[in-house]
Amino acid sequence: MKTYSDLPVRRARQVAGDLLLVLWIWLWVSIADSVHDATLGLAKPGRQIDESATGLAGRLRDAGESISGVPLVGDDVQKPFEGAGGAADNLASAGRAQVEAVHRGGLLEQQDARLATGAGPVEVRVVRTDESVEQLGALVLQQCGDP
Repeated sequence: MKTYSDLPVRRARQVAGDLLLVLWIWLWVSIADSVHDATLGLAKPGRQIDESATGLAGRLRDAGESISGVPLVGDDVQKPFEGAGGAADNLASAGRAQVEAVHRGGLLEQQDARLATGAGPVEVRVVRTDESVEQLGALVLQQCGDP
């Protein structure tokens, strides 16, 4: 099986076409990588919410413990600080949930990645190393059509 034609003009067109295809794929992989990075960047506010709210919850509980030593009213004054600490914990949990949702979305984005070509979308497939060149060629012909 020949890779390229014996005719110089046709061979040049085939090589040029292959190079253009490689550039086209590189372009879309670069765009997909940029979109993926931007999507994962959406997790940053969630991380900040988690860290800030966790710190706030700890400080509120510490303040409540400090006040609990006040005679007669200490326990009563401590309860609002405990409640506020619980609310801050809920806020931290929401921040963690946002981070997890962004990461799940990023994984789905990777799994559903497709390259757009002039002929329409082409599904990206992982080819196992034990598949022969003929099977790979048949897959390409099936996706792109036999010339």
